[in-house]
Amino acid sequence: MINVKISACAPGLIGACLLLSCGPGPARDGDPCGDASPFFAEAPGGTGVFRPVRASAFPGEFSMPKPAGLKRVFVAGGAAAVLLGPGGRVPGDAKAGARADVEVINCGINGYGGAPVKDVLGEAVKYSPDLLVVLGDARELPARLQCAGSSGALRRAGYRLLELYYSWKYDPRRASALVSVKIQEAALKASARAAKKAGIPAVFCTLPVNIKDMPPAVPLPLAEQGFAYGYRLFYEKKYQAALDKFSASPAAGAGHAMVNYYIAKTLEKLGRTAEAGPHYLTALSSRLDMSGTAGDRNAMIKRVAAAEGACVADLGALFLRLSWDGLPGFREFTDEAHWRPGYNKAVWGEISRAAGACGLEGLGGPLAPGASEPARLDAAKRLTYAAALVDGKELNEAALAELSYIGEKVPGLLKEAAVSAGALAGLLVRGSGPAPDPAALRMVFPLFLAHLAEADRRAGNYDGALALCKRALFLNPGHAALRLEHAQILAGMGRLKEAESEFTALLDAGDFKEAESLGRAYGVIVSAHKDTDPRLEPEAPPKEKTKGEKLIESCFSPAKEKAARGVALQACQSVVYLSGSGELRDEREAGVLESDASYQSSKLLAALGRAEEAREALLWTVANAPASWPGLAKARREVQEDGSPR
Repeated sequence: MINVKISACAPGLIGACLLLSCGPGPARDGDPCGDASPFFAEAPGGTGVFRPVRASAFPGEFSMPKPAGLKRVFVAGGAAAVLLGPGGRVPGDAKAGARADVEVINCGINGYGGAPVKDVLGEAVKYSPDLLVVLGDARELPARLQCAGSSGALRRAGYRLLELYYSWKYDPRRASALVSVKIQEAALKASARAAKKAGIPAVFCTLPVNIKDMPPAVPLPLAEQGFAYGYRLFYEKKYQAALDKFSASPAAGAGHAMVNYYIAKTLEKLGRTAEAGPHYLTALSSRLDMSGTAGDRNAMIKRVAAAEGACVADLGALFLRLSWDGLPGFREFTDEAHWRPGYNKAVWGEISRAAGACGLEGLGGPLAPGASEPARLDAAKRLTYAAALVDGKELNEAALAELSYIGEKVPGLLKEAAVSAGALAGLLVRGSGPAPDPAALRMVFPLFLAHLAEADRRAGNYDGALALCKRALFLNPGHAALRLEHAQILAGMGRLKEAESEFTALLDAGDFKEAESLGRAYGVIVSAHKDTDPRLEPEAPPKEKTKGEKLIESCFSPAKEKAARGVALQACQSVVYLSGSGELRDEREAGVLESDASYQSSKLLAALGRAEEAREALLWTVANAPASWPGLAKARREVQEDGSPR
């Protein structure tokens, strides 16, 4: 029996940059723009012991020259590689023909795919590897297009030229996806050729995908009347009627990803799983992002492996076999492509099989234990993915899918997350996905509440949905997506007059043309008000204060009683959200109103006896205030003294 010695190199995280603009700046650990420094360095004293030198690396080490009789394997890739974890010493598989100990060094880093992986492997070949395993995260590669400097500019220029070439034949989204796959292919070929030149076998892993529980990244076609009818009927659990409407939609015949996804979901609800499969696959084939479809990526990986003499660990096919019905979903995955820890053993088994085909037999067990996670930790990871998908503009179907699943399995977690942006931030699992930072969560929290409201609405909990939606509207009055959500909830509750008023107001404002088709789906006749002859208009009454003006007034009005302070605090928090997102302005220059309101929030929190929250608000104010804010000097003094606002 052999022993497998495992060390690890780096599980970094660039979470907030996937939600916020990262802008030019120095490269960081886990940054797809890469590090100029080596991945490994020799320990002080010239002992021949090498360790990863990047701050986000797992502790680990290996020796040079390589000990006699040892087989060494490097794993490089993105978040999928990180899933395998640091692991530990596990027995090898003597039955598979292993004759030596095996040392596996996992260099997986969140955010790495394509060129960064190529760079890591280019360094790894210097350390006497016997096998290289590539488990990239292709969807993260396009972040390199935002890198600063001449290299980033060259990448962008090359990307645009290729995009122009493909756009002669394909629509813009398809052209962008194919260009991305082409760039990934070039990086993978370079890795394969470097390994081949050094005489080192390589295993390329295809990427599995959540087929049935992760919706396509396209908007719901709610403006199409037939789909809008079907959408309402589906969530009312009238599945046959919903199927009839979805199937009759013109978009269904055109292969629309979301329509086919809903047809598949409806067929499953009707117990017709075999019929659902082709529709799920149609939706999957149209699930374009900047990294192409899952089919594009995996076909490319197999093509490069065949051309360059590498072996393939077909994780995509593996998960098709592992799923109950040949359609992997949330049972197997935490999000769209990252499997749950209980499947690590099966993944490593497929990698070991491919390694045997390349001549290195008996890799043994997985890098990380395959034990299942507690339900709450699994739910917290899903909450992290969902929070990163909320962009503050409109509802996101993928985020809703995650939240609906959490609501079924661990409903208490969503109640905790709904308390405040700070409470939500405290529940996120750092290192498990692109988690937004607290400041970002403050900005999108009203839309997060709307997602929770929609999850409740879909589950039939209209009272809970309405309460959450009203909170969201209080924080961000007038936001079109929140008002559309409010209208749907009212309509579902049978409050049709109120729903009609909301739907009509959205049409009048030119927001959400879906308002008309959704209103009609609920039996509400909705149409925008017609223009009238201005000569017949009555004299306009005195102008009332807008909701924004009322919020500003409430925030800064003197409040001596506890209840009044609570109202003022809510108003101030709303002003911070709205001014920060650009939806509320007054005569003050940009950033000043937001800072004034945030500072006022800290004072109100202190007056209410909520000292820790007051300090956090004060620190946030100082960190985000523009240099022109008149209160900056005073706020900084308070932070330096004791962190308490006065």
